[in-house]
Amino acid sequence: MNIDKFKNAIGGGVRPSLFRVKGNIGTTTSPDVMSFLVTAAQLPASTLGEIDVNYRGRQLKLPGSRTFEPWTLTVLNDEGMFLRSRFEKWLDDLNGAASNVAQRPITLTNAVDFPTWSIDQLNRNGQPIKSYELLYCFPTNVSAMDLAADADGLSDFQVTLSYSYFLTSGVNGIPVGAAPIRE
Repeated sequence: MNIDKFKNAIGGGVRPSLFRVKGNIGTTTSPDVMSFLVTAAQLPASTLGEIDVNYRGRQLKLPGSRTFEPWTLTVLNDEGMFLRSRFEKWLDDLNGAASNVAQRPITLTNAVDFPTWSIDQLNRNGQPIKSYELLYCFPTNVSAMDLAADADGLSDFQVTLSYSYFLTSGVNGIPVGAAPIRE
């Protein structure tokens, strides 16, 4: 392969800094600034397990259950600490710090308690080229925030969300922006 074929194959390339994250933080709708204040994330991972079946001295490998890894966001802290407060409230709504019970009735199928979050990989024009929808999200960790008298820069924190599964568009003939097919 020569350099021209390589250049044509890669096109403009995909930049890891061009992405957008959207989602509701528990019972609150996230502000428009959410997509700007999430400074790091990753496209979600999933793993297909294996089932080993022994047959006459041989091992047959079959596909097993699919698992989805937790998803971590890095959020730039806003001056009023609005987003951090919302994530902490979401944790408390699901399991109160003092009471060890939900702060209100929780329904596992309720999109308010377990909203859908999305992450879009964007092209150089800011248009999505691949999208992921993470369904039935809830926080499992809001990280510590370092405070130091000699620190410089802006503070940030990480939030880890667990979810049931994800759907994608921009793959398998599903155009980006089209609603993923659900059963």
